[in-house]
Amino acid sequence: MAEKDLVRDTAIKALFKLVEGYVYIPIAELKEAALVVYNILEQYGLSIKFSAINKHQQANTIGLLKKIRI
Repeated sequence: MAEKDLVRDTAIKALFKLVEGYVYIPIAELKEAALVVYNILEQYGLSIKFSAINKHQQANTIGLLKKIRI
């Protein structure tokens, strides 16, 4: 279980870094979308665990992330 936790935590940290990079892109649409995602990540941090979210919420969250195309 600890190995899976490490994999999850590493993926979330990588997501933070990816979004941080988009925050500095000089394309307004991408920067604005990145700021929205960045604020969500700041709010939830490493407590993000899709297994704790029901399937409907998970689908909605993934759909929103796809709409902002990050």
